[in-house]
Amino acid sequence: MRGPIPNTMQQRREAVASGAAAPLSYDKQLHEVTATLSKGSPVQRLYGIESLEISARAIDLSRIEQGGVPLLDHHSQAGIDQILGKVTSAWVAGGALMGRIKFAQTKRGQIAEGMVARREISSLSIGYSVTDWRVSNSDGDVIDPEHDRIAWDEDG
Repeated sequence: MRGPIPNTMQQRREAVASGAAAPLSYDKQLHEVTATLSKGSPVQRLYGIESLEISARAIDLSRIEQGGVPLLDHHSQAGIDQILGKVTSAWVAGGALMGRIKFAQTKRGQIAEGMVARREISSLSIGYSVTDWRVSNSDGDVIDPEHDRIAWDEDG
């Protein structure tokens, strides 16, 4: 495998709050919390180190802007009982993708909300799809993995 497969779902785990497990933005009355969805932190993959660009031009937020995306338990889309709430808005700030999460008032949503309120959950994993990517060598120079096969094999 040479890199991410375009238009397929990937997964990434991030801390909910920068440097602290405390969800300081948790609102009990609204059943909402603001979370760091991604900082684009480097992650070791089979094909090398993956670093996501976190910027308004690199991230398509249209699904969220069209009514939100479900907050799922373990990325499972097997049924409605896997929905814990939804991400109602998202934005880029301070080099991070931030989002507002509203917990569902179902039994499972309330369990997840309670765990956040009690600071028992300090991270989350988001799904994303890569539509455009580039490969760079250990010096940071962009290379063509098909043309520069020797450099690719040596670096990654």
